[in-house]
Amino acid sequence: MDYPVYMYKFCRDGWMNLLKLLFKFGEYPGATHADDLFYIFKFAVTLPQSFYEMKTIDRMSTMWTNFAK
Repeated sequence: MDYPVYMYKFCRDGWMNLLKLLFKFGEYPGATHADDLFYIFKFAVTLPQSFYEMKTIDRMSTMWTNFAK
């Protein structure tokens, strides 16, 4: 049986990469494991959101919504 396989690569290096900030990985470029979750789900922690963070949130929402259809 053939089933489609889906994958995405998340590389956004922004202020909402909370795990990167918490574990002090700021010197390394890119995203760390699970940083994409902060762009998909709302958390109790309020993080600064620039134009680029908002654009990434919009893209991630669109991508996951299209995947779920």
